Amino acid sequence: MSVGLIAVLTLSVIAGCYGNTFKMGACPRVVVMDQFDFDRYSGEWYVIQRFNPMATCTKYAIEKGPDGVYTVNETSRPLGLNFGFHQQYIKARKINFLRNDTTSIFRLERNLVHFTLSTFGVVDTDYVKYAIVWGCDPVLFGSVQNVDILSRQPTLDTDTIKKAKDTLKEMHIDTSPLDNVDHSHCGNSGNGDGSEGEGNANTNNIVAG
Repeated sequence: MSVGLIAVLTLSVIAGCYGNTFKMGACPRVVVMDQFDFDRYSGEWYVIQRFNPMATCTKYAIEKGPDGVYTVNETSRPLGLNFGFHQQYIKARKINFLRNDTTSIFRLERNLVHFTLSTFGVVDTDYVKYAIVWGCDPVLFGSVQNVDILSRQPTLDTDTIKKAKDTLKEMHIDTSPLDNVDHSHCGNSGNGDGSEGEGNANTNNIVAG
């Protein structure tokens, strides 16, 4: 087995452990929101569905610091395990916006857990109920991809989930890796449109409508 193939398989396993999917080929083109209010988007979000989830109780807290820098903290219980803490694997990352015309395309600071995936775009949100977030980064001759369907509450109605999946399918995104993230035994936490646009190598084919 070649070294390159071993590297791809290793990255695929690591990505899968944290809710991502390795696919052959480049990142598909995904159109995200161009009129986007990141302050309204900030706050707490529950991950209702994501690609191949390997954790329960997964949620985000997006905050703006006094220096104007946004950070996102993701907490979860890997494999649903509970070692006496409400949530484990707190992952704080700084957010850097990649386009002047929209804040819906951004890159998160890499860390050991997320080193294979850092570029994201908000496909759709109403700010108060749901959001759809797409992520994709090139890796060798493939790409690491993820979709998160988010909710402000631990549950989301089936009609909204179906609408989110339909939106993704219209962009030719394979939604088959999406699966539910369980929030039933989590307790309290501890401490755009589908129009075409030009690609952009820096944002891995995530474009604003």
